[in-house]
Amino acid sequence: MNTTATIPSSAGQAGALAFLAFPARRAAEQVDGTTEDLLRNISTIWNDILTDMLSKRTAAQFTVARDQYIVTYTHLMIGLSSFITAMVPTQVIDRLTYESLSEMEADFRELGVQSFGEDMKNQALFTVWTLRKINDLADRVCNSEMVKPDLVRTDGEMAKMFVSHVLYGRFHLDILKMSMRTKTAIFPEVLDCVSEGLRTIVNAYSYIKLAADVGTKPARDEMITIEFDDEEQELLASSMRDAYLES
Repeated sequence: MNTTATIPSSAGQAGALAFLAFPARRAAEQVDGTTEDLLRNISTIWNDILTDMLSKRTAAQFTVARDQYIVTYTHLMIGLSSFITAMVPTQVIDRLTYESLSEMEADFRELGVQSFGEDMKNQALFTVWTLRKINDLADRVCNSEMVKPDLVRTDGEMAKMFVSHVLYGRFHLDILKMSMRTKTAIFPEVLDCVSEGLRTIVNAYSYIKLAADVGTKPARDEMITIEFDDEEQELLASSMRDAYLES
């Protein structure tokens, strides 16, 4: 699985995850007209990409299309984050992020099984839960003066890897959201690819949890490992069990 994309240098800056705040359903009520217009334009491009992804019938077709779109998607989300951070007050971003993740969770609980089955619904819920944890940890790292070096603010290479994994996972989550919203079925081979893509969120969590816990950069040849607590272990086992059974 290749998550590499051309990521702007701004990816490692505080606020790089601001895209998580959208699309909250009440976002338009809490931003100015300029921001709303930008969101509308981005949504048009976003929807066109996701609609095309949902039209793929085989893993090969899906992979080719993903390779074509992932760089555009990455730049789109990083650009959106930069604009939101500059134009929207921090407290509004925090509130919209909470609402956006809560809405996604509710939608997957309500519509996930009928859209793509119990297992994928569970994995999607785990992904949303992990994004929430990632956002909380990223805030803690960015606001902490104790973390040295600060993974998100000062280590550009590690920060880009972190954001790359977040965006790669979010891309596949957005495909599932579009499937539910448009009631478009996902072909089995494609669903397997989406499942694989969602797993990279755990890698993003590894990077940010390492930064929050120890604030040090591992050696290049050192594998990043994390310890999950009981709640995390249970959610991970529930959402990923089929992947391990296949192997």
